[in-house]
Amino acid sequence: MSEKSKDIAAIIALFLGPFAVHKFYLGDSKGGFIQIGFLVIFTIGIILAISSYPNDFYTSPLFIVSALGISIIGFKAAFESIHLTYMSESDFNQKYNK
Repeated sequence: MSEKSKDIAAIIALFLGPFAVHKFYLGDSKGGFIQIGFLVIFTIGIILAISSYPNDFYTSPLFIVSALGISIIGFKAAFESIHLTYMSESDFNQKYNK
């Protein structure tokens, strides 16, 4: 098994974090699939809201909840990137490079 890089994990989390690529890179497949599942559910919610209310979809509760959910996923990925950036190398190695 190859060593994982803290810097690469942080960059992946920053740019591809909402798609959980960094979780798969770090070996957290379960967390990655859960995050992708929520992303798919919220995306379907937005599509349904837009197709149900084409003129004023932004007032639909389904759209509001789905957009909020996607925003939370994005912010969580950004915070995970920051966390990885400031994590010490020894803590990172202890957690991810066993």
